[in-house]
Amino acid sequence: MTRWIGAGFVALLGACDPTARLAAPGAGGAGDVDPTLPNDAVPWGPGGTDTDGGGGGGPGDTDPGGPIDDTDVPPRATRVVGGDDFTCARYADGSLTCWGRNVERQATPPAGAGWKDVAVGERHACGIDGAGAVQCWGQSAGDRLAGPGAGVYTALSVSRDGGCAVTDTGAVRCWGETPQPPGALPAATVVVAGRRHACAAAAGSDVVQCWGSGPTGVPAGTTATAFTSSREAHVCALQADGTVSCWGTASAGLRTAAPQGQFVALGGWADTSCAVDAAGAATCWGPGADAVTPPEGTTALAAIGPGSEHGCGVAVDGRVVCWGDDDLFQASPTVWDARALDLYFLQGCVAEGSAGRVSCWGTGEATAPPVGLTAVGLSVGPDHACSVSADERATCWGLGIGGRLAVPASAPGWTAVAVDRTGSCGIRRDGAVQCWGDTYGARQPDPGPHDRIASGLDHMVARNTSGALTCFGNTAEGQCAAPPDVAFSSIAAGATATCGIASSDGRLVCFGEPAALTSPPAGAFTAVDVDANHACALAVSGEVVCWGDDDDGEASPPPGVFTAVATAISTTCAIRPDRRLVCWGNRVR
Repeated sequence: MTRWIGAGFVALLGACDPTARLAAPGAGGAGDVDPTLPNDAVPWGPGGTDTDGGGGGGPGDTDPGGPIDDTDVPPRATRVVGGDDFTCARYADGSLTCWGRNVERQATPPAGAGWKDVAVGERHACGIDGAGAVQCWGQSAGDRLAGPGAGVYTALSVSRDGGCAVTDTGAVRCWGETPQPPGALPAATVVVAGRRHACAAAAGSDVVQCWGSGPTGVPAGTTATAFTSSREAHVCALQADGTVSCWGTASAGLRTAAPQGQFVALGGWADTSCAVDAAGAATCWGPGADAVTPPEGTTALAAIGPGSEHGCGVAVDGRVVCWGDDDLFQASPTVWDARALDLYFLQGCVAEGSAGRVSCWGTGEATAPPVGLTAVGLSVGPDHACSVSADERATCWGLGIGGRLAVPASAPGWTAVAVDRTGSCGIRRDGAVQCWGDTYGARQPDPGPHDRIASGLDHMVARNTSGALTCFGNTAEGQCAAPPDVAFSSIAAGATATCGIASSDGRLVCFGEPAALTSPPAGAFTAVDVDANHACALAVSGEVVCWGDDDDGEASPPPGVFTAVATAISTTCAIRPDRRLVCWGNRVR
C-alpha cells in the first residue's frame, strides 16, 4: 500500500495506493577492498577471511536505466559476505547493512557507525565496530554469538558455530567450537575459522599456520593474504604471488585443487570458494559452484564471496551486485535512494535515484519490468505490476492474462495506478477512475474527481477530492464500510481491511477484517499502510507505530524518524529522511 506523505507521494510495500509520487527529500570474508581504484580489482586487505559463512558476488550491470548519475550513487562498498539466504555489506563510510532472511535477526546488525569489518556464519554474523570491538547477532545457539572477548580487533572470521579474531597486537582469539590456537603464534594479520579448525597468516612473512582437527596439513611454503575454509574439510589461501593454494580432504564433492592463474580476491561459503582475477572475472569451485558462479556478462568485480544459493560482490565502481536465488531477498542489496517502492509478498519493485529507474526483485511474475523504465509511482500485485511515470504514462508488466496489462490507449494522462489480484485501475488526469482486466464485474466508482486510489487483494478504494471514499470489488469482510461522516486525507488497503487518516485530526480509522487491524493506536498520523495481518502508520513525529501480528518482528519497528512506511506479509519497510530503505521482519532489503 502507499500513502500521501507531506508535499509528495511515496509508493511503498504491500497492496499499493499508487497515487504515490516521489518522496519528498530530507523530512566470513576477508578485509577491505578499495574500489576507488578504477578497474583495479585489489585483494581483500588486512581483515577477516571467508569461511563457511563468507559471501559476495554480483550479476552484471544492474543499471538498465543508463549512465549512473553521481548524485544517486550509494556509498562505495568495501566488503560483501553471504550466508544462508542472507548477505551483509560494509561500506567506505563505515556503514553496515544486511538483507535477506531475517527470522533469527541475522540481517539486523546493531546500530552504530564506523564498522571496520563483517563476517557471517550460516544464520548469524559478527562485525568489528568503530571502537574495534567484536559484536555478533543472529541465531544464538551454543556460543556462536559469544565473540572473542574484550579487546581491539583488526581481522575477523566466523564459522558455523564459532569464530576467530585478530587483536591489534596480532594475537588470535577464538570462540565457540573453533579451537584456541596452541601456545603462542607469531603475530597474525589474517585468520580463518572452520568448525573445528583455524588457520592464521603471520605478519611480515604471510606464512600460514593451522590448528585443530581437519585440514591442518599446510603445504610447505604456503602464504596467505586471504583465506576461505569449508566447514570441516579444506582450506584455500590467496598467496602473496596471486596464486591460490588449497589443502585438506576432497571427499563429498569438495575440490581442493585450486584453479590455475593469478587472482586478486578470494571468497567462500560452506564448501564453495570463488576467486576474482585482475580483469574482474570470477572462478568458483566446490559442490555449490554452479549456483554461485556469476552469470555471463557480469560486471567486473573487485571482490566476491558466495552465499548458500546466491552470490553478491563488489563491482569495480563500488556498487554491490548480486545474482542467484532471491526468494528471501538475499540477492537484493540495500536500497540507498528510494523514490517509489511497492512490494507484494515475495516480490517487489523500486524506483531509485533522481531518474526513478525501476528494478524488481524476489520470486514472482512481476520481477522483470521493461528495460529502462522510470517511474514516480508503483503498484505490485501477486502476478503483475504497474507504474506511472513523470510524464503521466502508465505501464504494466508480469502475467498478462485477462487483459490486466492492457492499459487503455485512448485515455488521457494517468496520475496514479493500483493493481489487485487480477485487475488494474488508474486515475486519469481528469480525476476519473478507469479499470482494465478482471475487475470482478463490479461497478466503477463515482465519477469523481478522484485523487487517491488503493488496492487490496480483491477490492479497490478511491478517494475523491472532498475526502469521501468509494469502494468496489469484494466487500464481504466489511473492507468497504467506511464511516460516511469521515473525510480522509490518505487511504491504504490490505487484503480484507482498509485504513485511512481522518482529515480533521489525523486519527486512524480502519474497517474490515481481521479485528486486530481495525483497532488502530490513538494519535495523529501522516501515513498508513495495511497488510493481511499487520499494519503500520507514520506518526506526526516521524516515528513508525505498528499493530497486529508480530510473529516475525514485522510490527516491531526500529527507533528513529522516517518519511514513509509500507507493509507486506511478515515484513515492513520504511524510508529514512536520507531516502535509505530500512526493513524489518523475516525478509529485508
